Amino acid sequence: MDASQKKIMNRAGSFIAASCLALLLAGCGGSAPAAPDTGRTEAQKKEEMLQIQLLPPEGITAGDREASEALIRDRIRHISGEREYFLEEDEEGLTVWLDNSCVCGAPAIDFLRAFVIRPGTLHLSDKAAKETLAEAVLLDRGDIETTEVVTALPETLPEKLLPVKSASGTYLKMTMTDAFVRSHREQFDTWDKSVILMQDTEMVLDGTTNIIIHYYVYVDEDGKVLYAASDQEDPAVMEHLAWFVSSPVLSAGWSAACIEAVDWLTPEDMGEDAGQLQKRRGEITGTWCRLDLDPSDGTLTGDEKKTALRCIAARLDALGAPYALGQPPAGEDGGIRIAVGTDRMNLLIAELLGSCSSLAIRMGEGLGYSIEDAQLRIDEKDGAISGIWLDGADGQKNKISKVTDEGLREGSSRLYLLCGRDAVPVLSASLSTQAGDGRVLLTDSNYLSDGPVSVEERWFYDFLVLVSSDELPADFSMQWMITKDDGSYGTEDDFGIRPGE
Repeated sequence: MDASQKKIMNRAGSFIAASCLALLLAGCGGSAPAAPDTGRTEAQKKEEMLQIQLLPPEGITAGDREASEALIRDRIRHISGEREYFLEEDEEGLTVWLDNSCVCGAPAIDFLRAFVIRPGTLHLSDKAAKETLAEAVLLDRGDIETTEVVTALPETLPEKLLPVKSASGTYLKMTMTDAFVRSHREQFDTWDKSVILMQDTEMVLDGTTNIIIHYYVYVDEDGKVLYAASDQEDPAVMEHLAWFVSSPVLSAGWSAACIEAVDWLTPEDMGEDAGQLQKRRGEITGTWCRLDLDPSDGTLTGDEKKTALRCIAARLDALGAPYALGQPPAGEDGGIRIAVGTDRMNLLIAELLGSCSSLAIRMGEGLGYSIEDAQLRIDEKDGAISGIWLDGADGQKNKISKVTDEGLREGSSRLYLLCGRDAVPVLSASLSTQAGDGRVLLTDSNYLSDGPVSVEERWFYDFLVLVSSDELPADFSMQWMITKDDGSYGTEDDFGIRPGE
């Protein structure tokens, strides 16, 4: 695992070691262009921005770091343009907050690799030879006389001769030096019209070139002028490229980790679907956990997203802690963002917040089945909880009866309810007879207290009941990040509850 991976939100289910999130971003200096005062604090602005942790390569000398950091800062200033940004430095690297529009609609990490964190070496290659770089031409900054972005091609160059038509309608025109033309004229004559301008092709794996990004290029007849086209729709991409091919090269690549911006919803935004304990993001204080839930398969429709927000709000209400809900700035992919305190949070609960198919039963080794349609129900009388009923739907009752029957025949006497991708045992019961009616009363807690089901743990059982019975329209993948009350970033150890506590 490289240094950048230690800075990004851990993906639940992998249960990566706690050190993966141990990052300290206490900045020792800030930088931002002047911007009108909107009445919002810096912290409020950062909440709505893309946060990036930039780390220099391992083993870099102090002098090289200073020089490369200056280039990184210059690149950040360029892609920000007139938009406000924030930059802080600590002993580990740089932390940057950018307006989400700065990445031109591309995935943030891809854009950063193209224009910020990679060295920036350039090669020209015949498309047919690009895999091995055997015929590639290294393009030094000094080989380029001028660069400009144009919206019209010369009459001698119809678009049909280009390998690809520019999606944005803009092209990068590069005029080469006479020395460069003399050195490579004959080589260009052997290439077909499918020429590619490639960035950072120095990483070769098993003989195959790893290209960070490439553009389609037409070389005019005398080899003096090159026109590059991109399949990216944002015309700002070509403006960035024009600046980039004229700027210095980094001595070595940096690594980056991105924390996407969030459009936090208010209870008023949710209307009648607002949760009982839903708050505004600014009201979630102390040590808190940010959870990023994204549909595991594609996106959600508008109605599905509304249902998902309502279901997740109900699950969070069951935890008994204030929380805020949000979504990615575009809000189109069905992703849901959560800010909640850590007192009743841990990895399993975080995962189950976005799960609609994570229940299973087991009796003995190998005697287990997933339960796609089963309901949990608390059994209580006069304020005392006697257990949790596991009641299979018509299509699942046979599974419950079958697993208990097989378990008893093989000498097992305890049935376990398992949750989550790691099949964590959360409840169990000692059985002496088969569950012929497809129902079992689970009387023991195997997760929070490893003892009888108790009223004090009712919040946990209310939560499991919702996971087993509500209408969440899809399973969600989950990433998490903990922010401690002193502003530093926490680890798995900073979740509030532990199994068996």
